[in-house]
Amino acid sequence: YNTELFELLDRDYFWLSKTPRTPHSKDWDSLSPRALNIARLKLRSDPQSTHLLVFNTHLDVKSEMARQEQAKLVRSTIK
Repeated sequence: YNTELFELLDRDYFWLSKTPRTPHSKDWDSLSPRALNIARLKLRSDPQSTHLLVFNTHLDVKSEMARQEQAKLVRSTIK
């Protein structure tokens, strides 16, 4: 993100697995560990602006089951 336009207020990440707070964990026959990165940003030009939540991930490329389960974790986190 453009740090001249946005200020980072908070960030978090977790692994897309049955144990999301265990670093590099993977499940469901996933090829490799996948994480969900989350950032809360605000516009520097308007301190009263609504905060922007950004979610970034890359789902597994090998296992359909892994993609489905990882997507469920992403969806429940966004809710």
